[in-house]
Amino acid sequence: MDKLGLGYDAVREIKPDIIYCSISGYGQKGMFSSLGSHDLNYLAISGVLAQLKGEDGKPVHPTITLADFAGGLAANERILAGLVSRALTGMGSYHSIAIADVMASLMGNHVLIEKETGEHDGISSLSGSVISYAIYETKDGRYVSLAALEPKFWQNFCRAVQREDWFDAHFSTTNDRNPVFIEMKVLFKSRTFEEWIGFGQDVDCCLAPVLKAGELQSFPYFIEKKIVFSDCQLKLHSDMEGLSSTPPPKKGEHSETILKELLKVSEDKVREWKEIGII
Repeated sequence: MDKLGLGYDAVREIKPDIIYCSISGYGQKGMFSSLGSHDLNYLAISGVLAQLKGEDGKPVHPTITLADFAGGLAANERILAGLVSRALTGMGSYHSIAIADVMASLMGNHVLIEKETGEHDGISSLSGSVISYAIYETKDGRYVSLAALEPKFWQNFCRAVQREDWFDAHFSTTNDRNPVFIEMKVLFKSRTFEEWIGFGQDVDCCLAPVLKAGELQSFPYFIEKKIVFSDCQLKLHSDMEGLSSTPPPKKGEHSETILKELLKVSEDKVREWKEIGII
């Protein structure tokens, strides 16, 4: 934007109270700032990718751009803070969001835990190492998540499958030397994905299906909350009735309005720019 003459310093000369946000991989300054980068790099360098690994210990390549989304949320937070500050002080502000920094900030607990205990994977009971907090395969090759950490949820699960003798195995390990774990895997493979979905809705035991992207719009939870709307858009805040139900603007849809109001551009100038393809 600086090369185009539209960097923060240039823009604030026109509008001193502008809230200006830049999103980059490694920030605007420093030894990494000029390097190219993508979502996978931010996950890797932040330590987050090392937390997404298979049974063989190798990192699993995600098929969702988590870092880019997190960077957008962080930018939104900073912009809102800038708007509040402007309302209080009348002053604009500049915000540089480095996506690598955002992802590293998610690792705070892991860094502290490693320092105190030497554990690389955060809280051990949340890493898939105990039978009550793990992912299980169903009869038809799908997967469900069980997160019955609290005794009441684990006991609800055990009672519902008529295995109260498992109560004491609540935090036993997920390895094949554990007979209860072997029985748990057999149990989950004895019912279909749909059967376990019904089970999770009937029994309060923190059990939820591992859904695929195309299944969200037909899943009861998202239907009830009206999360998915026109053109397969998804709401972030389901409690805000109607405020997120409009589709995103088309490219350039508001260009004329912004140019007229922000830069005080005349109708003739807008028409000229449209003719030569600037907008």
